[in-house]
Amino acid sequence: MTSISGDGPRFTTVTDDDYGGVVWTVSILCGIYSVLTKALRGYIKRRTWGLDDWLAAAATVTSLAQYIAIWASASNGLGRSYKHLIESQVSTIGRGVLAGEILFIISLALAKASVTCLIRRLFSIHMRKRSLICDSFLAICIIWGLASILIIAANCPLLSLMGYHGEFCACFVPRWEAIGILDAATEAAIVGMVFALLWGLKMKPGRQA
Repeated sequence: MTSISGDGPRFTTVTDDDYGGVVWTVSILCGIYSVLTKALRGYIKRRTWGLDDWLAAAATVTSLAQYIAIWASASNGLGRSYKHLIESQVSTIGRGVLAGEILFIISLALAKASVTCLIRRLFSIHMRKRSLICDSFLAICIIWGLASILIIAANCPLLSLMGYHGEFCACFVPRWEAIGILDAATEAAIVGMVFALLWGLKMKPGRQA
């Protein structure tokens, strides 16, 4: 990538008109953190992998695909001022951004499912009520993921997704607010589910903790 300021060829830049360097830096660091975290978990549990671990691995792979989509968009000009881009470039960037957003939701849904399956493993197979609660929440995770993808993609052309010339998709901010609220609600539900499942166990509170 060539510096917009004319300082010579660089991999990426950070100027008043180009924040591509920020996009690259943040996404690369997040990708490294994601891989290292999963690698550490996989090594520690290498002999006891369960469904939760495979879901976590799938979430990690999906997140890497998300970062690849972001890197592709960054290579095409994501982070630059629109005065340096033409409409076809913005559309190309928009496709990568949309793919990244969808992959982000899928990765997050898989991570929620992984945590739910981990909680499910803590209980005996004879605790059917608790297993049913976990299975029900798995269904909720799937529904949340599908609903969030529809909220992102429905009636939102690529140029509007990128806010080309200041024109955004209808209800652009409320869309993400709805996704965020539902995301927070599911996270709170996971915490509440843990307390609810542990509450009925016949052991001292100290051992439950």
